[in-house]
Amino acid sequence: MKNHLIIMAKRPSMGRVKTRLAAEIGNMNAYKFFNNNLKNLMLRFGQSSKFKLHIATTPKASVDDRFWSRYGNVNVFDQGQGDLGDRMQHVFEHVAKAYKGKNILIIGSDIPYIKQHHIINGFKALGRKKTCFGASDDGGYWLVGQRSSPKITKLFDNVRWSTQHTLADTTNNIPPHQIAYIETLNDVDELEDYNDYMDSLRC
Repeated sequence: MKNHLIIMAKRPSMGRVKTRLAAEIGNMNAYKFFNNNLKNLMLRFGQSSKFKLHIATTPKASVDDRFWSRYGNVNVFDQGQGDLGDRMQHVFEHVAKAYKGKNILIIGSDIPYIKQHHIINGFKALGRKKTCFGASDDGGYWLVGQRSSPKITKLFDNVRWSTQHTLADTTNNIPPHQIAYIETLNDVDELEDYNDYMDSLRC
């Protein structure tokens, strides 16, 4: 299998996920949102014949948790150490080496709007460019992908994480002609995001 999708995800645990959102809506509602969305992503993508699904999780002890085996055909491994960029770099390298991945996409676990066609568009983009991004309206990105060979070796250097500069800082490490963009989607971090998502369920 040349195409690999990785979800970066904590093992769902009350009070340890979506803590910023929990301050607005309470630990129980934040946990329910995170847990349900992660399960939905695993069920949605774990059976695909077009790519292999992995979970890069933290803490390391949660790799062997029985939670993961209940939801689709997923492989689970440790995210590694360091900041978000260090951990995503580890994910890219691990999947390329251990699973011979050629086209590798990473997404977060808190974007409820991701559908199969978004992921397929990401893999198609890597057929044209070395890297691809799914931007978000806050200046970050919900998806990052790259080919395992040739690859950008310092993709995440000098990135200001969780700011309006995150996408721009990352793309500054890449020749512009080697970047593809797919659809813009937003994660659910703030109360407004959560309310918009809940409203979308009622439509």
